Amino acid sequence: PLEVRLNNLHVTFDAGIETLNLTDDAAATTITTRPNDSPSMPNGGPDKLLVKDGVTIKSSTGGDIELLARGDFTLEAKAHVETTGDVTIRGDHLTDGIVGTTIDLLGTIRADRVAVRGNAGNDTVNVTNVTSGSETTISAGNGDDTVNVGTNAGISAPATSGTVNRISARLTINGDEGTGDTLNVDDLGEDAASNGRLTSSAITGLFASGGSLSYRSLETLNIDLGSAADTLTVQSTHAGSTTINTWGGADTIHIRASAGSTTLNAGDGADTIN
Repeated sequence: PLEVRLNNLHVTFDAGIETLNLTDDAAATTITTRPNDSPSMPNGGPDKLLVKDGVTIKSSTGGDIELLARGDFTLEAKAHVETTGDVTIRGDHLTDGIVGTTIDLLGTIRADRVAVRGNAGNDTVNVTNVTSGSETTISAGNGDDTVNVGTNAGISAPATSGTVNRISARLTINGDEGTGDTLNVDDLGEDAASNGRLTSSAITGLFASGGSLSYRSLETLNIDLGSAADTLTVQSTHAGSTTINTWGGADTIHIRASAGSTTLNAGDGADTIN
């Protein structure tokens, strides 16, 4: 592993790398790729910032870590980012953002707070897990963005048949600007009964211990429940469109109030709707 003792560490890559285990004592760490207008590299570095399986980026002093992708960003499933400070991830960093970015959060991030930011295009953010104690906020930015939450997000297309059992801290989704922001919550692969609650700004009860999801500024919310006898209480819904798919099992759905368009698709099993 590479060990660094500096006040501020900036690492810029001209090309992709296969292996990097970085442990530093810097007060703050920034990792990015070279911009396209660099005099030493007119064609720029790679657009995608990829943290590959087996790679660990760690601040031993608890300094903040920034991961700035000129285009897409991927943290692969066996990659790790660790600090007791904050972690910031940006897609389409310092670009016009028109094309849109894909941010895949498949690996493990251990931090005090995690901030994930899109840009002006139609972005996609895939979240498979949130580590306990690492409160995570996704701000999608302008454009018509899609956020997928579930263990198959970013792995299969479409991202279904996963679970939300690896969401172990608060996850906040901000759609921000745009007229077509969508949040997909995929618990279709869950085979144990869940007891969840939906309000106009939050989902609770479906996740791991300590996990919850808050949302705002969305136009569309889609929730897929699992195959067991689930219970979901719809206390309220947001002003946009909400679709709940119960799928298998003898599910019970309590609908208390609805602000926007709400669609309930009852699946197999003797479902009860109140």
